[in-house]
Amino acid sequence: MTSQGDIATVSLPKREQTLEEVKRTQHFAQECIELLRHAPDFQLAFNKFIPSYHHHFNRQCRVSDYGFGKLIELFESIPQTVEVTEDANGERLLQLTQPERVKVLTDQITLLIQSTNEQRDA
Repeated sequence: MTSQGDIATVSLPKREQTLEEVKRTQHFAQECIELLRHAPDFQLAFNKFIPSYHHHFNRQCRVSDYGFGKLIELFESIPQTVEVTEDANGERLLQLTQPERVKVLTDQITLLIQSTNEQRDA
Protein backbone atom coordinates (compact mmCIF):
# COMPACT_ATOMS: atom_id res chain seq x y z
CA MET A 1 0.00 0.00 0.00
CA THR A 2 1.29 3.40 -0.93
CA SER A 3 0.13 6.75 0.35
CA GLN A 4 0.06 10.09 -1.45
CA GLY A 5 -1.31 12.79 0.83
CA ASP A 6 -4.81 11.63 1.76
CA ILE A 7 -5.04 8.99 -0.99
CA ALA A 8 -4.16 5.36 -0.23
CA THR A 9 -3.68 2.87 -3.06
CA VAL A 10 -3.83 -0.89 -2.66
CA SER A 11 -2.23 -3.03 -5.38
CA LEU A 12 -3.00 -6.69 -5.76
CA PRO A 13 -0.76 -8.68 -8.05
CA LYS A 14 -2.53 -10.42 -10.90
CA ARG A 15 -2.38 -14.18 -10.85
CA GLU A 16 -0.76 -15.71 -13.92
CA GLN A 17 -2.99 -17.96 -16.02
CA THR A 18 -2.12 -21.64 -16.22
CA LEU A 19 -1.40 -23.11 -19.64
CA GLU A 20 -4.83 -24.77 -19.59
CA GLU A 21 -6.52 -21.44 -18.78
CA VAL A 22 -4.64 -19.76 -21.64
CA LYS A 23 -5.91 -22.45 -24.03
CA ARG A 24 -9.45 -22.00 -22.72
CA THR A 25 -9.14 -18.23 -23.17
CA GLN A 26 -8.05 -18.70 -26.79
CA HIS A 27 -11.06 -20.94 -27.35
CA PHE A 28 -13.27 -18.36 -25.63
CA ALA A 29 -12.02 -15.73 -28.10
CA GLN A 30 -13.19 -17.96 -30.96
CA GLU A 31 -16.55 -18.40 -29.24
CA CYS A 32 -16.87 -14.61 -28.98
CA ILE A 33 -16.34 -14.37 -32.73
CA GLU A 34 -18.99 -17.03 -33.27
CA LEU A 35 -21.46 -15.25 -31.01
CA LEU A 36 -20.83 -11.69 -32.17
CA ARG A 37 -20.81 -12.57 -35.88
CA HIS A 38 -24.56 -13.06 -35.59
CA ALA A 39 -25.19 -9.81 -33.69
CA PRO A 40 -26.16 -6.53 -35.40
CA ASP A 41 -23.00 -4.50 -36.12
CA PHE A 42 -21.04 -7.36 -34.52
CA GLN A 43 -21.79 -5.89 -31.09
CA LEU A 44 -23.76 -6.75 -27.99
CA ALA A 45 -24.59 -4.96 -24.76
CA PHE A 46 -22.13 -6.07 -22.07
CA ASN A 47 -24.96 -7.05 -19.72
CA LYS A 48 -26.51 -9.27 -22.44
CA PHE A 49 -23.35 -11.30 -23.03
CA ILE A 50 -23.83 -13.98 -20.36
CA PRO A 51 -27.47 -14.80 -21.27
CA SER A 52 -26.59 -14.71 -24.99
CA TYR A 53 -23.58 -16.98 -24.44
CA HIS A 54 -25.70 -19.44 -22.47
CA HIS A 55 -28.44 -19.42 -25.11
CA HIS A 56 -26.02 -19.81 -28.05
CA PHE A 57 -23.69 -22.45 -26.58
CA ASN A 58 -26.17 -24.07 -24.17
CA ARG A 59 -23.73 -23.86 -21.25
CA GLN A 60 -22.69 -21.39 -18.59
CA CYS A 61 -19.77 -19.01 -19.05
CA ARG A 62 -17.73 -19.32 -15.85
CA VAL A 63 -15.07 -16.63 -15.73
CA SER A 64 -13.07 -18.61 -13.17
CA ASP A 65 -12.51 -21.37 -15.80
CA TYR A 66 -10.24 -18.87 -17.58
CA GLY A 67 -8.37 -17.74 -14.46
CA PHE A 68 -10.20 -14.45 -13.92
CA GLY A 69 -12.47 -13.06 -11.25
CA LYS A 70 -14.49 -10.67 -13.41
CA LEU A 71 -15.96 -10.87 -16.89
CA ILE A 72 -14.36 -7.56 -17.88
CA GLU A 73 -10.92 -9.02 -17.07
CA LEU A 74 -11.62 -11.93 -19.41
CA PHE A 75 -12.49 -9.55 -22.25
CA GLU A 76 -9.44 -7.42 -21.51
CA SER A 77 -7.31 -10.55 -22.00
CA ILE A 78 -8.45 -10.88 -25.64
CA PRO A 79 -8.00 -7.33 -27.02
CA GLN A 80 -7.19 -8.66 -30.48
CA THR A 81 -10.72 -10.13 -30.68
CA VAL A 82 -13.13 -8.01 -28.65
CA GLU A 83 -13.20 -4.38 -27.61
CA VAL A 84 -15.28 -2.97 -24.79
CA THR A 85 -16.76 0.41 -25.69
CA GLU A 86 -19.60 2.63 -24.51
CA ASP A 87 -22.61 3.91 -26.38
CA ALA A 88 -23.91 7.49 -26.18
CA ASN A 89 -25.78 6.63 -22.97
CA GLY A 90 -22.69 5.24 -21.26
CA GLU A 91 -23.80 1.60 -21.58
CA ARG A 92 -20.89 -0.79 -22.10
CA LEU A 93 -20.83 -2.67 -25.40
CA LEU A 94 -18.81 -5.60 -26.66
CA GLN A 95 -17.76 -5.45 -30.28
CA LEU A 96 -15.49 -7.46 -32.50
CA THR A 97 -12.32 -5.57 -33.32
CA GLN A 98 -12.06 -4.07 -36.79
CA PRO A 99 -9.74 -6.84 -38.12
CA GLU A 100 -12.14 -9.50 -36.82
CA ARG A 101 -15.13 -7.70 -38.36
CA VAL A 102 -13.31 -7.70 -41.71
CA LYS A 103 -12.63 -11.46 -41.43
CA VAL A 104 -16.29 -12.17 -40.64
CA LEU A 105 -17.51 -9.99 -43.52
CA THR A 106 -15.03 -11.68 -45.87
CA ASP A 107 -16.35 -15.10 -44.82
CA GLN A 108 -19.95 -13.97 -45.29
CA ILE A 109 -19.28 -12.50 -48.75
CA THR A 110 -17.40 -15.65 -49.79
CA LEU A 111 -20.32 -17.83 -48.71
CA LEU A 112 -22.76 -15.58 -50.55
CA ILE A 113 -20.71 -15.76 -53.77
CA GLN A 114 -20.36 -19.54 -53.49
CA SER A 115 -24.08 -19.91 -52.88
CA THR A 116 -24.90 -17.68 -55.84
CA ASN A 117 -22.54 -19.64 -58.11
CA GLU A 118 -24.04 -22.97 -56.99
CA GLN A 119 -27.58 -21.72 -57.69
CA ARG A 120 -26.54 -20.41 -61.10
CA ASP A 121 -24.81 -23.70 -62.01
CA ALA A 122 -27.76 -25.84 -60.87
